[in-house]
Amino acid sequence: MTRKTYAARLAQQVLQNFGLTAPPVDPGLVANRLGAEVIRKPDSANKNSGLIGRHGDRVIIGVNALHPAVRQRFTIAHEIGHMLLHADQPLIIDQSGGAIIGTRQEGDDSPREIEANAFAASLLMPADWVKKELKRRQLPNADDNDAAVSSLARTFGVSQQAMMYRLVNLGYLRNF
Repeated sequence: MTRKTYAARLAQQVLQNFGLTAPPVDPGLVANRLGAEVIRKPDSANKNSGLIGRHGDRVIIGVNALHPAVRQRFTIAHEIGHMLLHADQPLIIDQSGGAIIGTRQEGDDSPREIEANAFAASLLMPADWVKKELKRRQLPNADDNDAAVSSLARTFGVSQQAMMYRLVNLGYLRNF
């Protein structure tokens, strides 16, 4: 099993453990139930999307309050992914610059970032839920259907870009 597949299965397990069965998932609630505190603070330099810090049993997920709500939701889910998948690292900061240990830059495609993104996508947009919504809307293929992508994004509480990537990864939409 690949680490990406493991991340997706772990997200599915989290949803099952908390009895979450329909969109939208509240990643802040999930983080709290997992023992993490979510703190939203503005980053006026707009460099940081989010971070996760650990000290003993205390876990803090920081989110840039200046980002759109859908981005904040994905950031929280992404940081939960780091929390569960990368417990060996005490601090991870998602930003576009800097030199702090555990920092990642925009576009970083390291295995840890890919895993955290896979976890976040699977937590917020589980494959079976997306398939069910496509079927319910009688859209066998969302290809070239901006209205469908927009509607699905609203249903799942994610950006249109996140939904497009998810639909591509699930094979419902060709690369854009």
